[in-house]
Amino acid sequence: MQKLALIIDESGAKNYSDKQEQYEGEFGIMVGFLIPYEYLEMCKDTSKSIFHEFKNNGKLHITDLEDNEQKKLRDKVYMLFKEYKVGWFYHGTFVQDFFESENKLKLSSNQKSSLHYEVFKGVFFKALDFYRMHCKDIKKIDIEIITDNLDKGIIKLFKKNLQDSIILMTKRTLSKTLHTYNKETNELISCTRTSKLEVREIEGENIQWEDIQFEIITENSNLTFIADILANSTHYYIKQEIIKNKDINLNSKIAVKNHPLKEQVMCCNTFDFK
Repeated sequence: MQKLALIIDESGAKNYSDKQEQYEGEFGIMVGFLIPYEYLEMCKDTSKSIFHEFKNNGKLHITDLEDNEQKKLRDKVYMLFKEYKVGWFYHGTFVQDFFESENKLKLSSNQKSSLHYEVFKGVFFKALDFYRMHCKDIKKIDIEIITDNLDKGIIKLFKKNLQDSIILMTKRTLSKTLHTYNKETNELISCTRTSKLEVREIEGENIQWEDIQFEIITENSNLTFIADILANSTHYYIKQEIIKNKDINLNSKIAVKNHPLKEQVMCCNTFDFK
């Protein structure tokens, strides 16, 4: 079983599906980058070189620094990614699109979905797709997801929802029993929803995963700080594009066409910079 580390961080909105946008075009994103686990400690050591002149007291974010220090750090991160040819992923969702899609079909008004999980799921599966396309012989994988501070409730939500998606990916069938209460008849109504997944093929080869293991750990480290810098800059560049085109596809290279690391972003829906 191949083991990887996925370093992630989010920026922007991360509310639940009962909240509408606070301003037109509000969105949330998550970014991530993969590291083969055997190189994790080496990458931590390498990343120290870009932070040695800055104090990291365990809760430092890029926005905590002065503007000139922010620029220095961003440039160092960009240089590091370009030098080592590090690929990265992101997934974004508009708050209003999420609100409207999640509220179309609800069995009860107290059911809420998490935009935070939505963008997390997007990055996780983009990372899986990228790795699977480049390592077709690997069908069992163990991913250690590393992020900065997340409360226990969010981690529990991430694990529960992600496990359901993984069951669907590996077993191709997932059944869930849903319940709601009919106030008019005073009856509890139950129904079972079954989802099925068709196995994709790449160049005639079955790419179904046989086993996907994962764990979520929290730490404040140089690597999570790099993810923070990447998330913050990605949110900024996408927001600038939304100002020019409010209907832009968030998950496209066009949306990040001015990002300094645009050439290394993976698994976007479009692959041109027009």
